[in-house]
Parts: sequence; C-alpha cells; structure tokens
Amino acid sequence: MIDTDFLSAPQLAGRWGQEPWQIIDHGLALRLPILFRFDGMAFDFNDRWHRDTGAHTEQQELAQKAEWVKGCEALIKRNAAGLTGEFDRLDSREVVELRGRINEAKERISQLNDLLDKREQERRKSTYNGLMRALPRTLQDIQQAGETAFPYLAMHPQSPVYLTESEGKQNLDGRIMSLEPGISGAWKQRLFLDDLLIPMQIIKTLEAKQKGEIENKPLPKARRQEQAVIAALRQLGYDPSALPPRKPGTEWVKAQTWRELESRKDLFTKGTFNSTWDHLRANGDIAEQA
Repeated sequence: MIDTDFLSAPQLAGRWGQEPWQIIDHGLALRLPILFRFDGMAFDFNDRWHRDTGAHTEQQELAQKAEWVKGCEALIKRNAAGLTGEFDRLDSREVVELRGRINEAKERISQLNDLLDKREQERRKSTYNGLMRALPRTLQDIQQAGETAFPYLAMHPQSPVYLTESEGKQNLDGRIMSLEPGISGAWKQRLFLDDLLIPMQIIKTLEAKQKGEIENKPLPKARRQEQAVIAALRQLGYDPSALPPRKPGTEWVKAQTWRELESRKDLFTKGTFNSTWDHLRANGDIAEQA
C-alpha cells in the first residue's frame, strides 16, 4: 500500500479514532503542523514595500503629480491662445517658472514610474504555489464552523514555530506571510476542514514515538503480580485454566504457588497474593477442572 504525502484533518481523525476538532486541538498546541494549499503571491509580513498596499504613498504622489502637470499644461495652452481670464492669465516670466516646475514634476513622475515598475517586477518573483501553515485564528474558525474565509495571513511552512508568553497571554512566533491573489487575480473564497493537511512523515513520527512510550512504560504492579502467579503455575507444571480439583487432606495448588512466590517481597504479601489469586479466578484466567 502506497501512503500519500498528507492526510486531511478528517482522515487523520479517522486513523486515530478521534474527532476532527481534536486534530485541530493538536495543531493549536503545536503538536502537529496543519497546512493548506495556496496559489498566489506570498510576502514576508515585515516586507511592507512589496505587499499590496506598500506603495500607497508613492502611487498617491504619482497620481497627484500627473494630475497637476496635466492641469498646468492645459493652463499654458489656454494662456497662449488668449483664453485665460483676468485672474489666471500668466506673463512670460510666470510661464517660464511654471514650465520649470512642470519639468521637475515630470522628472519625479519618471522616477516614481521606474520605482513602481521595479517593485512590480520584484513582486512577481513572490509567486507561490505550495503549502502554508494555518494560523491559530484560522484553525479556531474552522474548528467552530467547519470553514472560514480564505486567510490573508499564514505561516511559512518551513519556519520554526513556537509559543511565547506576554502579559499572561500566549503568542505564536514564527515567519508570518501575507497572502495575495496571483497575476491572474483569482482568489479562493473559502477554506474548509477537508483543506487542512498534515504531513504523513510527521504523523508516522508521532505514532512511532507514542508506540515506543507505550512499549517502554512499566506495567502496573497489579498486572505484574498477575503475570507472576501465572508464570509460577506454569513452572510448577500446571495449566492455569485447568487446575486439578481439590482433595481433602492434601495441599492444593494455591499453597504450592504461594511457596514459590513468598520470597518476592517486591510484589507480594500474603494478602496481596490472595487478592491477586481471587482476581485471576474472577476473570477466568485460572480455573479448576470440573
């Protein structure tokens, strides 16, 4: 059987015999990385220049200067044609001064266009098609409603993630990514429970660790006492499930077994031996022949 690289949250819940919301709890506790697929542009949250609104000031300045130049050039044309009024008529000195200011504005417009063109080229290099790690708020929304609006923020899947505490509150630290539509402008509207993915490699690592912990965990003392009684019976040559019937005036199996075990002070007193024997009989692990 070929394993897939990922299981969805519902698939992992079925594998572990849990509910999907419990799988999300593992993610919120940082025991599991919970990912989702993303196709668009992704920017480091601290990279404000390349994010969608990062050039707002420059774009606003460009629009204002272009509008101002357009208005001033129209004024000069009207002035040359004698179409200006008493209050907006320009003399030759004023025309020269205005053209100088227009040329300065055009030079700034050229600089802004070059700057914004370069920015756009750099933005296109941030096209991303792959996995992102869901933030706690995204997971909590899906845990409650089964879906949420597709997030504009996520964590880079290869970023170290850890919890810090500030003013009594836990905060998630790591590389936050700002998500935007790609060149096509298409944007997935919703993120669903089935969209949450957990790497199979992580799943198997956790399962192997849990199995090892279970295998290496010492057995409870009561279970070790039961195993010791069964082992002693077999060593004496008895089948625990078919002990010989009692015979009046003769020592029975139980007394022989106690003699074998009374030196095991780490496990037994006479009282605990008797209670262990009774427990084994009640469970049917030892029984007398009919």
